[in-house]
Amino acid sequence: MSLCLTGKTALVTGAYGELGRAVVKGLVEAGCFVIGTDRLPRYSVDSLFEELQIVSGENMTYISCDLRINEEIENLFKTIDKERPDGVDIFINAAATFSFGSLVEDVTLEDWTRTLSVNLTAAFLITQFVLYKMKDKGWGRIIYVSSQLGLTAIPKAAAFITTKAGLMGLTRAVAVETAENGITVNAICPGPRESELRDDILEKHATDRKVSIQEARQYIQTYLPTRKFTSSTQIASFILYLCSPGADNMTGTSTSIDGGYNAT
Repeated sequence: MSLCLTGKTALVTGAYGELGRAVVKGLVEAGCFVIGTDRLPRYSVDSLFEELQIVSGENMTYISCDLRINEEIENLFKTIDKERPDGVDIFINAAATFSFGSLVEDVTLEDWTRTLSVNLTAAFLITQFVLYKMKDKGWGRIIYVSSQLGLTAIPKAAAFITTKAGLMGLTRAVAVETAENGITVNAICPGPRESELRDDILEKHATDRKVSIQEARQYIQTYLPTRKFTSSTQIASFILYLCSPGADNMTGTSTSIDGGYNAT
């Protein structure tokens, strides 16, 4: 199935990350104009344009925005209103901050608030902003990147788990309110990506089990029935499918892309 999004405008948060880059690449190749946003200032993201062979302003623009700060989100809205007055057709919420390592009773209010601000509150505020013109046009796609940890749990990740479960609740809430407006709202729940296995996580597994870093990586992989990590390209491909005509009647769902983890 070919995907043509010519004439559509997409907003991608977390655009500088590995998953964000894969999503931006797929959208641009489908003919979409992409507004990418991340915390980094514009001059720091030239590699994003170079890697994707994108000419700034032709089929993508980048707007720096710290999603922890409401004023910056408001400035993002103002810039989009000025540069793309017809509004956003597709919103991909790929931004996330990770919060691991503390038991519930040890999580600081600062860490809790920061995690909720980036992972959940920003998604809610941007959704409010994009819905007005999506409803006017009778067409829209909203896709939240949740996590397998929105469906399950591990110790010492309370703030992160709460936000990812919250995104799935937001998905259902927005979906039932917009189902008659030509708008679909879905969440995806990726399993672990090898690129996400930060050194501190691997070191903890290695220390706890008295094994090497490579053995710790392989140990994590054994949790997956397919024995394969999910790639950013695979996740981006499913996001693009959710923007396609084939997914016109698919809304309110949270779909796992996790190597079979949640089947066990």
